[in-house]
Amino acid sequence: MISGRQIPATGKALLALLCLGLASCQTSTNPEFKSTYVGKPSADFFLKYGPPSDVIAYDAIPKGADPINYPGGDPKELVYYWSSINERTYTEKKNPKPLTDECNLAILTRADGKIVRMEVQSTSMPLEKVKAYCETIVE
Repeated sequence: MISGRQIPATGKALLALLCLGLASCQTSTNPEFKSTYVGKPSADFFLKYGPPSDVIAYDAIPKGADPINYPGGDPKELVYYWSSINERTYTEKKNPKPLTDECNLAILTRADGKIVRMEVQSTSMPLEKVKAYCETIVE
């Protein structure tokens, strides 16, 4: 579970995800999650499934570079980490059954807020099992 400003252990894979979002390179080790929300505003996803667990800004401009003339990507891109078991919003009233499976997604958005890509994340379960579970709860 991601908390506060902590960057998850899958941060290296996330960098590969961001590379894919910016330069269309296929280097990420986490499976892409096909969703009807790709191409739509991230707000639509969070209204239906709840708030993200964490958000980090993608800083495409290296330190010391001129942000006006730098030919890189948009520095306003964000990566949202969403979990089906969000400790900030989880209550027994909302989820009376004990939850054993968890769906963790990294959601890359552009400056306009539209979702570019979604990836399955896991540190404790096989990614294919997590992906299969995510497919049962997220459109």
